[in-house]
Amino acid sequence: MLQRCPVPPAVAELRLISLFDMRTQKPKTRNAWLITWEAVPSYRLEDLGRPRVVAILKPQISDSTLKKVLPILFTSESRLTFTEKIEVGFFAHQPLWLHKDFNGRLSCGTNPHLWARRVKDLYVQSHEDAWDHQTLHWTELARYDVDPGTRRIVEASREYQCSEDVRFEKLWDEPSRLPDAEV
Repeated sequence: MLQRCPVPPAVAELRLISLFDMRTQKPKTRNAWLITWEAVPSYRLEDLGRPRVVAILKPQISDSTLKKVLPILFTSESRLTFTEKIEVGFFAHQPLWLHKDFNGRLSCGTNPHLWARRVKDLYVQSHEDAWDHQTLHWTELARYDVDPGTRRIVEASREYQCSEDVRFEKLWDEPSRLPDAEV
């Protein structure tokens, strides 16, 4: 029979210090693919009943893999009827449905749509006021376009920082907006 070894006080103390350090040290930033819901006007996102951020993926994932993943995320994450899910899964035409722009960003769907792009300096900030309160921070990369007059590549927008603040328990505990199904 195995017996438990007591944790030496020095090790227990190290664990506490390490948790303390995690809150006080600058978090590790990383590059990633960030997939978010986007809509114009932005109030359309409120109808989704979930955070804007859908997924955070390794930056090594290829465009071709994302082109397969985005429609799956779109149909699973949006409020579509069964008929609409079939239409999207079987009949949606790629040029209108799935689009890659000049900067390598991918969008999927209409309004609202999923937007996948590479970002940098991504990290999570945990707040001390509650266990479920987190803010995701990231830097959007500069965007480039072709100047129609000169046909040269020009910077359309500089890098800028973004964040998404979420209270997860509030999201998870809200009653579903879907009608109860009969059993």
